[in-house]
Amino acid sequence: MDRPARATSHTLAPIYRTGLVWATASGLLVTAVTTAFLTPHLASALSALAGTAISVGFLACGRGVHLLDRTGSWLAGLGLFIIQVTVLGGLGALLAQYHTGLLAGPCAAAISAVSVAWIVGIVVAGRHPQRIYDDPHEHDSSIPDIPATMEDQ
Repeated sequence: MDRPARATSHTLAPIYRTGLVWATASGLLVTAVTTAFLTPHLASALSALAGTAISVGFLACGRGVHLLDRTGSWLAGLGLFIIQVTVLGGLGALLAQYHTGLLAGPCAAAISAVSVAWIVGIVVAGRHPQRIYDDPHEHDSSIPDIPATMEDQ
């Protein structure tokens, strides 16, 4: 019985780390732009920083959600991400509504930019060859190949 190898967390970590770097950089860029062009400047900066922190933290915690997806289907992974971003958007809307002092525009812009940058970062990192699965036969040449069925012998 052929069973796919399990994805290891330490091999997926560089992909998620790249997404984290792209997301954080875009959030800080949105913070700088909104601070420069929107008044009041302090409220704009704090709102964009809050949106950045919430979305980066939320997406970083969601890493476990993607590791739980054992179906091997990119469609299932995409579905999980869409659900995650939808929940994040709802969280951002709640923050803007409950008298937190955050401005809705900069907060929403930061959340959106961070989410898109997270996707771009992961796609860019995924284009580089990465070993995602550990094949014990590849690492140890002393292990002989075992035929899958009696017909292969």
